[in-house]
Amino acid sequence: MEIDWAGIISSFVSDLTFLRAIWFSSIALGALSSFTMVGLVIARIISSKRDKKLQAHLKKLRLRIMEFMESGSDLETLQQNFKGENIDHVRAMVMQLLGSVKGDTRDLLIALLWGVGVRDKALKSIKIGDNIEKQKAIEVLSLFTDAEALAALHQAMDDENQNIRLMAAEALAENDPDLSVVELVEKLDIGGTIRSRMLREIFLKAGRNHVKDLVDLLEGVAIEDIAVLTLYAIGRVQDYSVVPAVIKQMKSKHVNVRAEALRALNSIGHPKCMPAVVDAIGDDAWPVRAQAAVCAGNIGFVEAIEPLVDLLDDEEWWARFRAAEALARLGADGMAALENASRGEGRSAQIAQLVLSEKEAA
Repeated sequence: MEIDWAGIISSFVSDLTFLRAIWFSSIALGALSSFTMVGLVIARIISSKRDKKLQAHLKKLRLRIMEFMESGSDLETLQQNFKGENIDHVRAMVMQLLGSVKGDTRDLLIALLWGVGVRDKALKSIKIGDNIEKQKAIEVLSLFTDAEALAALHQAMDDENQNIRLMAAEALAENDPDLSVVELVEKLDIGGTIRSRMLREIFLKAGRNHVKDLVDLLEGVAIEDIAVLTLYAIGRVQDYSVVPAVIKQMKSKHVNVRAEALRALNSIGHPKCMPAVVDAIGDDAWPVRAQAAVCAGNIGFVEAIEPLVDLLDDEEWWARFRAAEALARLGADGMAALENASRGEGRSAQIAQLVLSEKEAA
């Protein structure tokens, strides 16, 4: 058998070439890994030095701001002192400090924001910035009550982002006595999309200056959420003239509206609402019955004692409990009715005994 030496040699050379290629590839990958590691180390060192330099600079900046707070300054000196400074750094530090100061010191810091251009930048950012920049801009502009700042906040209430509109409305509720509750309804797109304590407080702050608008809105509104918000604000304005408009809402088809109307009446505390409150103790919805009991007890409607005794046997525990609490608040006659119920049987007796025992423990 003849040996194919040429084929053997050719195969050996081919294998050697392949191994050599693998070897060179390994060397190249190793070198690349080394260069990458060295690059990362260098980048880390540069980043660390940059961070240290920035922190040292921010420390000096904080000291300058603290010195300014201590000594005060006229606007020209203030501008020279912070000339060329990164106003974003100034804004961040001042906004942080504002939460812990008040009076003249607070006024100085706000003047600083104006003097170094933070307010001017906010006026631009609120129009063309991204959502984060707009939020920061609103936080700054909420510190100012000049016409330009208020106009920018009103414009922000047209923003497509709901949170931006809410933040702008909150700032305006604090600073603009002309802010209309009608504008709030139009701009905030209320109606199932926003249910927050923040919105309630916005309505309340705006409504204090526009009680008539609140009443007009309440009487003309058909949307449940708007009626609830309006009733919340009306109840806390403490204006007796609104009582008739609130009582009308006791005929609403919405349970939440009827319950909120009772909370408003409870807050106002006018005796004129007595018939409506007593009637509500027999409402079809237990949240309304429970709130009517609270209202009757807090205002002191002894006329509600009999329906409250009936409510002690309500199918809902919370309504029974509120009825018992109300009776305990209605003087001697209410307590006598509660004690009489406690000597009976069933759930009326149980809830009466519970409330009486809590009063004794207190």
